[in-house]
Amino acid sequence: MKARTVAVLGLTAALVGAVPAQAAVTPTPTAMSPDDLTAQTVPVLGSTTVRKEMDGTETTATVLVNAVRRIPGATVLYYSAGLPEGARPESWYDFQSSSYDRLMGTGGIGAVRLVDFSNEKIYAPLYENDGSSKGAVMSSPAKAWPDYEPGGTFYTFYAVMPELPADLNSVDVRIGHGDVVQNLPIDDGVLEPAVPQEEPIRMGEAWPQIDQAAAARSLRPQDSVRDLVTKVASADGSYTEETVEETTTVDLSSDVLFGVDSAALDPAAGDVLQRAADAVNEASEGGPVEIVGHTDSDGSDEHNLDLSKRRARAVARALKPLIAVSGVTYQISGRGEKDPVSGNDTEEGRKANRRVSVVFGPGVAK
Repeated sequence: MKARTVAVLGLTAALVGAVPAQAAVTPTPTAMSPDDLTAQTVPVLGSTTVRKEMDGTETTATVLVNAVRRIPGATVLYYSAGLPEGARPESWYDFQSSSYDRLMGTGGIGAVRLVDFSNEKIYAPLYENDGSSKGAVMSSPAKAWPDYEPGGTFYTFYAVMPELPADLNSVDVRIGHGDVVQNLPIDDGVLEPAVPQEEPIRMGEAWPQIDQAAAARSLRPQDSVRDLVTKVASADGSYTEETVEETTTVDLSSDVLFGVDSAALDPAAGDVLQRAADAVNEASEGGPVEIVGHTDSDGSDEHNLDLSKRRARAVARALKPLIAVSGVTYQISGRGEKDPVSGNDTEEGRKANRRVSVVFGPGVAK
């Protein structure tokens, strides 16, 4: 495919390859002269947008995925990000994530993951084997963020991930709370020219230098790989827990929680409620916890919606004293019969649909 040259936030760049339709975002061009920068050929495989709180009121950052590259023992993700022209320089703080936890995601531009749906795996950044118990995360350092630069220019970042399966030809990328950018080709070798990332690097000037030797001997690389989907369930069906990417949904059977057509908690509900609270306490680092009531299709829509809301409120009241994580906010709602997980034409299916869901994790919609 013939490359085409476009103005990207003040930078002249050649976009190599097609941007997937589901991730296509056209950055706002500016009138900055291309003579201000040394023009480089910049590949763009896909793009997405990231908001601080996903509520539509905060500054939106545009993220371009530049390359996914194999190196010995690891994988490098190159990407660039820019704020809208005129955005306050302080807005970069909304998106900076210069520290990571392998198991819990955050919402900024720096929170990056590779997602392999074919093998149901998710990959987080690696850590250096520097002799400490944890090591430093192998990604763009804090000094790579243009904290005092106004919007209107893209800056380039990187993250070093675990080695991908040899037979994997493409992978998806998730950045912050943005959409998953899909079907990105995996190539070999680092990008050049490269410089140490001692300060912010404007896209097109150079690529961040990768310490390939450190990547090949990273600290416990297996800890940066986890299952994309995990599911556990009790034998009696009273408790089901499923984690997809980083969002966990705990379904509690309404038949155990409540009597028929009732929103008063049964004394027998204590065990499953405690188990749900334990799941939040063990996995959550604060943020929203959604509690959603569901019913089967018996009865009118209005009755089922009202019952589902009352049941969600009852579960929320019981869970709050059991959840010890600080910074938790609760979002309580009822869906009635609108979101079945099984058919309503059998008693087994109706039983599965009668549930209260507790949903938490960085992927929870706000």
